[in-house]
Amino acid sequence: MGTSRRFATLDLLRGLAAIVVMLWHSQGRPVNLPGGYLAVDLFFGISGFVMALTYEGKLRDELTLGRFIALRVARLWPMLLVGASIGIVLLGGWPGMLILLPDPWSPGSLYPANGAFWSLLFEMTAYLAFALLAPRLRLRGVVVATVLSALALAGIALFDGIRVNDFGGYWQAIPHGLARVGFSFACGVLLFRLREAYGTNAVVTGRAWLIPAALVVLMAVVPVPGQVAGLLAILVALPALLWLATRWEVPQSRLAALLSDISYPLYCIHVPLLMAGAELELPLLPTWVALLALSYLLDRYWDRPVRRAMRDVATGTWRRPKLA
Repeated sequence: MGTSRRFATLDLLRGLAAIVVMLWHSQGRPVNLPGGYLAVDLFFGISGFVMALTYEGKLRDELTLGRFIALRVARLWPMLLVGASIGIVLLGGWPGMLILLPDPWSPGSLYPANGAFWSLLFEMTAYLAFALLAPRLRLRGVVVATVLSALALAGIALFDGIRVNDFGGYWQAIPHGLARVGFSFACGVLLFRLREAYGTNAVVTGRAWLIPAALVVLMAVVPVPGQVAGLLAILVALPALLWLATRWEVPQSRLAALLSDISYPLYCIHVPLLMAGAELELPLLPTWVALLALSYLLDRYWDRPVRRAMRDVATGTWRRPKLA
């Protein structure tokens, strides 16, 4: 059976990545992180590892595909609803965003009113592929899938004119996005399999702080445009950091858990609110602080209770409250 044990350094990286994406999408970015787009590839890799950790055994045993998808919808939809609603109300976004449908009338971006949503659509695609394939593949099969997706990503990045940081966000870049999520997600599953096969256990150590520091440096030095540098970061540097993150645990697990908890709400709401703030010419620093505070409140008082109720419905454990 799977387990839901948390990894403190992975939690820290997830929270840090969400903050970096917020900085990346800020107009006029005073914080110079040209490689901030790599945070999305990091998200995909962490998702692959966590999905394998949590669900691979369950999918081999009793968990059906339908229930697995229902559980994933329960995890993603409460905050997706909030992020889509903000985009619709403030920016006149496409109502199909409420169920993650891309805007069919947009000539460019899949989600003009909340551009970050493209990665959620591709992640749901990765979930489906994982549920169908991963439980049936041995370690060798996961290695083959990872290598093939790496070759596909490298081929597209080196011989296509679209910049790697735009892979997935636009209609013409959908195949590029599939290769992008395919490699990082498969790599996350592979790292879990290798960890299980060779029995590597995580240790709490101050050396773990080097991992988020290295991630920030990586995002600061990878240029845009920079196909080769970006490709190498995705194929080599990020998997190496993820591997170390599963072996070295930061001592501050509470801080790591807090950052992880606000990461998904922040990811869902920051783009339309930043766009609206830019139109009002609001200063960035107070806007960032407000986004972090709002993400904390949404996590505590909306996302957790709603997804808990949806999960109970999906698993058949929900009970109608008794009337007094």
